[in-house]
Amino acid sequence: MTHRGPFQPLTFCDSVIHVARFGMDEGEVSYIDGGSNPSGSHRKAILMSFRKYKILESKTESALKTTLAVKEEKIAMLEAQVKDSLNLNQQLQNDLNMVRG
Repeated sequence: MTHRGPFQPLTFCDSVIHVARFGMDEGEVSYIDGGSNPSGSHRKAILMSFRKYKILESKTESALKTTLAVKEEKIAMLEAQVKDSLNLNQQLQNDLNMVRG
């Protein structure tokens, strides 16, 4: 994002990013355009983009949680396999030592 002076209005894209980044809710959108009230169509477009951003953010968070759960389950399974392999290895080592005896 380019640097803007304190009295330069935000572009549409900057407005959406500003709303999303600072966690503003829909009621606060009227104050983001350099202190002035955006036109109805501009405000509506910002709100629609904001809602789309929030939906995508929610879907991304949900997918991340699902992926993390799957990875944790796989790690637990692999740890159990390693433990079983170590136990089997120890049992075979004991059997070998008895045969060599």
